[in-house]
Amino acid sequence: MKTVLQNIESKVSNRIGVISLLLASLGLLSSLLTIYTEYSEVIIWLSYFLKYVDLNIMRVDIFDIRGGSFTGGDTFNGDGLNLAFNFIFLLASIIYLYSKKKEKHLLQFVYAVIHFSTWISLLIFIFNQFKRFTLLEPLAIPFLIRNLILLLLSYIILKITDKKLRSIVKDNEFPESEKSKYIKASKYKRFLHLIIDSFLYIGLTFNAFIILPRDFLNSLVQLLGERYALTFLFLFSSIIYYVFFEVLFQRTPAKYLTQTFVTGTEKIAVKSDTILARSFSRKIPFNTFSFLGDTGWHDSISKTKVLSLNGNKRDYKYLLVLLAMALFFLLNYQFNEFRIDYVTYKKQNGILESEVKAIEYSLDNLRVNDIISLKRTSGHYYDASHFLKVLKIEDESLTIAKIEKTYKQKTLEDIDFLYELNPDNFEKVQISKDNIRKGICNEYGFFNGYNDCGFKYFEDEENMRIYSIDNSFEPVVHFDYMYRNGKNRITIEFESHGVTCELVKAEVLQGDVEISARLPQKITTFNSDFNLSVIFKEKVGDFKLLLVFKNEIDQSIDYKYTFESDGVFKLNLMKVHE
Repeated sequence: MKTVLQNIESKVSNRIGVISLLLASLGLLSSLLTIYTEYSEVIIWLSYFLKYVDLNIMRVDIFDIRGGSFTGGDTFNGDGLNLAFNFIFLLASIIYLYSKKKEKHLLQFVYAVIHFSTWISLLIFIFNQFKRFTLLEPLAIPFLIRNLILLLLSYIILKITDKKLRSIVKDNEFPESEKSKYIKASKYKRFLHLIIDSFLYIGLTFNAFIILPRDFLNSLVQLLGERYALTFLFLFSSIIYYVFFEVLFQRTPAKYLTQTFVTGTEKIAVKSDTILARSFSRKIPFNTFSFLGDTGWHDSISKTKVLSLNGNKRDYKYLLVLLAMALFFLLNYQFNEFRIDYVTYKKQNGILESEVKAIEYSLDNLRVNDIISLKRTSGHYYDASHFLKVLKIEDESLTIAKIEKTYKQKTLEDIDFLYELNPDNFEKVQISKDNIRKGICNEYGFFNGYNDCGFKYFEDEENMRIYSIDNSFEPVVHFDYMYRNGKNRITIEFESHGVTCELVKAEVLQGDVEISARLPQKITTFNSDFNLSVIFKEKVGDFKLLLVFKNEIDQSIDYKYTFESDGVFKLNLMKVHE
């Protein structure tokens, strides 16, 4: 076994930079593909396979990063921490190659984190075999082999790049000619160790808590409370973290980064029991503040010290890493804002074409008791907030009642009931159809949305745009949302604000597609939306569906709609007028 390891070590030794550059490039590429492309199972599995660490700060979403394509399909939250790690990995590989193997501490930091994270991953994998046997699943073996390769590779690279130091620390005997090089680590570096290592052991060990028995976790929460139970788990995981690194390497990832290491005092070599004493001593209350003095408590108790390899020089040039990442995340944010604006612009115009056709038809065929739904032009995401109820029609002149929605009114039936309950409470005005038409928005602007259109129907209110003209005595169905949840699959959601009805038929009129829907789907005040899935047999393209609804009050009446789309942005829902 020793010979095998030596052979592997000799082959890896001269290829560390190239191997690292390849791994980092693949990891970063997979992260970017996950964020900036549409949903694809291949890319998702590839991103998992090339995910070298799993940094998870208690599932806090402030570290999420969202990208997405320009095709209106599903987008995914990418883990910003893992993306940043791959970015650092790539930078460390380039620096290592460019410096001809002299600048190695950033790369050592990366492989130390990978090594520990891989152990956590293997531990979770082994636990899952007892909880739910997964070894025979198609991708289980490749992932197991990947973890074993990463474990071995990271250990060998750390061993090779620290070979000289490890031989010195092993016996705690420093050559006379080199004693002056190793000086006591500064308080500045010790403070960095605290911050970086604390962040890492929380981020790397959080996922491992899932292997703990649920009964144990419940008992711990009941005994200590949720807050202190989590504190206890992190105290335990921090001891594991420090013992693991300082026994195995005499250095934590933060110490690789600051070019420091742990050694014994008075020619006493660092042993496992020394590290245990050192790690447990860290948990003494106020131990952190003991470093304001000459020696920290966990150093003096364990008879250890932390020495610096570079004379306590501060490598400010590595702050460029943080600046580069900050610039990347800023650019990503700006890109994402632009992408969201673009996709919204395309979708809103795709929907608007259908809305305007329906509004124009309804205006030409206006009936008493029709309700004109209005939306504020400042926000296309909001529901209709104001309504005009048609009371009387005389040629081109209308008598309408102005109704403002309250939070209790969810459907047009509710709005109608609100008016009929006390009609004298609502302002009634005469208005021409031409003035009604001023509220029709024909275009959604790329940067300003609907702000350049609409009409002021209510005093002390902003401009309103006409969203739809419907009758509260029949089903009122509108397109709500469409998203991709597969490469050739989209889900269409609709909403109804009229009387209770149910979708009883969905038929393909045009296009090489199949429909997946649960029928019938009832629309009620409490269940106000429904959806159906369209599966493209070949590629995403044009299709047209026929949707048939039944009025629950009068089952003999059918209401028919056609839904037409190009599968991306054009979304046309029209009532069939027979």
